[in-house]
Amino acid sequence: MADSLIKHSGIVKNKVRDQLEIALINVSACSACHAKSLCNVSETDNKVIEIMDPKNLYHEGDRVSLLFSETQGIKALLLAYVYPFLVLMAVLISLWVITENEALSAGVALGSLVPYYLILALFREKWKKEFEIRLEKPKN
Repeated sequence: MADSLIKHSGIVKNKVRDQLEIALINVSACSACHAKSLCNVSETDNKVIEIMDPKNLYHEGDRVSLLFSETQGIKALLLAYVYPFLVLMAVLISLWVITENEALSAGVALGSLVPYYLILALFREKWKKEFEIRLEKPKN
């Protein structure tokens, strides 16, 4: 079974040599609501992704579509949210069982996320190679 693609639109915000910074805009279902400025539920935010452009096909201001596989999206979700949550809960529960001190357990559990994200940051170049994101110009 073929892996389906996830597609996001973005704009090239910056280009340095063959490195592009692409701004993505995620808009929730609230975008059409006239009361969205009063509501905290709105999930509109900007995200910036760095992508290599070795063929020099894209320039600042270009609209682009980013394509990546659903499997890669799930892997990114696991690395960014699920695994750290599991680390947090494992440390929290095990320390609480051992010490019965909620404050200490919570503090150490939160602190346990620092090495997790530092390890992710140390292997950033490996992750960039592993997550293949294709660019294409959107069809008008």
